[in-house]
Amino acid sequence: SREDFISPLGQPQLYFERHLFRGPPDGSEDADRVAKLKKAGQTWLAKMYHTRHTFVTALPLYQRAAAAGAAPPDLFRFAKHAPVVVRTAMLQDIYAALAPQFREVRRDRFRTINGLDVHELWNWWCLLTPSPEHPSLPACATWDQARMDRDARLVILSTKDAATQLKCMFNLGGILASPPLFFTINDGLGKDSDNELADFAYRALLPAVFPRRSS
Repeated sequence: SREDFISPLGQPQLYFERHLFRGPPDGSEDADRVAKLKKAGQTWLAKMYHTRHTFVTALPLYQRAAAAGAAPPDLFRFAKHAPVVVRTAMLQDIYAALAPQFREVRRDRFRTINGLDVHELWNWWCLLTPSPEHPSLPACATWDQARMDRDARLVILSTKDAATQLKCMFNLGGILASPPLFFTINDGLGKDSDNELADFAYRALLPAVFPRRSS
């Protein structure tokens, strides 16, 4: 429904994970964390911390809010894997404010540690920007955490060990038993894709949740 994406006051809905970015919110430890994550081969997570570092060091919007004590203490939470409605004009403001950084990013054809995650940038920018219609409120709204956890779920398929596989099966079964508004199945299987976990996810769960073609 419309309210899954836009609040009754016209604010786009944001979906956040419970866990916060590590380290101080001023980004002073982000460069070291990016280097460690790069060494560990976690490019996607390194990119997230590079994004946070860019946000706090390059944007007066954040710096003014932090100086005034107006930045929420839980601002830097990870975005959930859920769809989001964006306001074109506000997204253009983000691109304009970080124009040099985005020019640099566009030089790379593939994911790198120096990338920028637009979803995270959008969430943080919205929470620090007044709503055009209701200036006393932020531009975006959030549900309470329990509802966000219920309505937006992520399952990363993995066969790392028996306990991990069992947890995956349990989480997939939870989606089948009570389908949330949004869910993401992230294939972390690598080459090990011919197993009962993948078989359950792609041949049992998805057809059961989506019995009819969308088009």
